[in-house]
Parts: sequence; structure tokens; C-alpha cells
Amino acid sequence: PAGPRDDAGTGADTGSRTGDLRRRRYDGRDDAVVPAGGGLPGGGVMAAPTTDPRAAAAPGTPVPTRRGTEALLLGFAVAITLAAQCIVDLTVTGSLRPELATFGIWFAALWAGAHLVVRKLAPYADPLLLPCVAVLTGLGLVMIHRLDIADPDAGADAPVQLLWATIGLALFVAVLLVVRDHRVLSRYAYILMLLGLVLLAIPALLPGSISEVNGAKIWIRVAGFSIQPGEFAKICLVVFFAAYLVDKRDVLALASRKVMGLELPRGRDLGPVLVVWIVSI
Repeated sequence: PAGPRDDAGTGADTGSRTGDLRRRRYDGRDDAVVPAGGGLPGGGVMAAPTTDPRAAAAPGTPVPTRRGTEALLLGFAVAITLAAQCIVDLTVTGSLRPELATFGIWFAALWAGAHLVVRKLAPYADPLLLPCVAVLTGLGLVMIHRLDIADPDAGADAPVQLLWATIGLALFVAVLLVVRDHRVLSRYAYILMLLGLVLLAIPALLPGSISEVNGAKIWIRVAGFSIQPGEFAKICLVVFFAAYLVDKRDVLALASRKVMGLELPRGRDLGPVLVVWIVSI
């Protein structure tokens, strides 16, 4: 029979083997809980979630791309837009305008093309992003169409905005073709942050004659062409915030002190995000 010392040794060996099995089981998984170096209770550190669902799939299991979900939601977004357009026409003019058919075909073709491009170039993209953009764009076009009907002498702005939406989707496709891995953008996080702040500041530094509209100095108007640099600044700042939060995700998860009942990260970790946000505001 084994003595107390033998039992203790066996227990230690078993615990060691169990620990080795746990490490082998969890190593290499992007969403694994990795035991902390000290082995203290609750000392696991959650690794960053992956954006590629293939990493979490079991071997041999087909990974759903959810492109069917995206197509269904895009159809719903197009239906909402066309229904809103019909409501505006019937409410204001009492009949459906002939431009509705052209608008509907153009609008539906835009998002069908975008969906096919995403299906080919980014099959594992989030299926909610493109439908959200579609419904927001569609409702914006409907609101502009409503203003066009209310003041026909001012000219039709909705077709112009639809053309800009088409150009925007063309640029979207170009970005997918050039930037095949979005994580590459994290290399330029601080450059994009500075570029975003500069773009926000440019209209404020220009004379009001070319930057001010209705009291807001957020435009650049030259030779009948106008643009808001702040729209491009948003993209730059979003890339910076995303890259910084991913890079600092571990230290940001560590609470430093409580403020009004909220556990906040250390100031040196949260500070850069707050500074950039305040400066941009």
C-alpha cells in the first residue's frame, strides 16, 4: 500500500499532468482562457476575440459565412426604402412619381452588387454592417426627396446624392480590393489619427467665405464644389481608436480606481483615447 508521501506524490503528478493537458487544450485558440503566470484563482486572461469565425470552428466543421443573412437583410433594407419613398409620394403629391421605378432599380442594383463583392472578397464579414449602411442611406435619400418635392424650384438634390452613394460604393469595392486584410491598417494608426485631426481643423482655419455654411465652419467650397473633410476624418479616427483599443485590450481590462462607482483603467492607458476624443470634439 502506498504511504502518505506516495499519495502526495501521485496527487502532484496528476495535478501536473492535468495542468499540461489544460495548456495543450487551450494553446493555439484565439478565444481560449490562458492561465496567468502566477496560477492564482481567477487569474485567467481572456485572449482577444478573433474576427475570423474559422478560428473558432472545430476541425472538419464547415464555417457559415452568413452571406445569406446579409442578402436577406439587404432585401429588407431596400423594401423599407421603397416603402418610405412611396409613402412620401402619396402623402405629398397623392400619386406615385414616375421616378420611383428608376430609383428602385438603381438602389437595389447598388446593394446587390455590393453584396456580391463582399461575398467574393470578404466572405466572413459581419452580415449586419452592409444592411445597416443600406437602410441609413436609403432613408437619407427619402428625406432629401421629400425636401425636393416641397421646394421644386430649388432643384432636385436626391438624384445627386444617389450618384454620390454610387461613387461611395465604388470606393468601398476599391478598398476591399486593395486592403485584403484590415489588420494592416493598424500599422498606420497614429498617422491616421494625426491626419484625422488635421482634416477636422482645416475648415476652422480657412476664411469663412469658403468654409462657413449657416454658421458652421465645417466645409471647403471651391469653384462650386463643396466637401466636408470631417467625413474623412471620422474614418481615420475610427481606425485609430480600433487599433489602439485592440493593442491595449489587456491593460485596459485592468481596473485602476473607482470613479462614481465605475471601475476605470489606468490613466496612462485610457488617456490617449480621451485626449484624441476631446481634441476632435
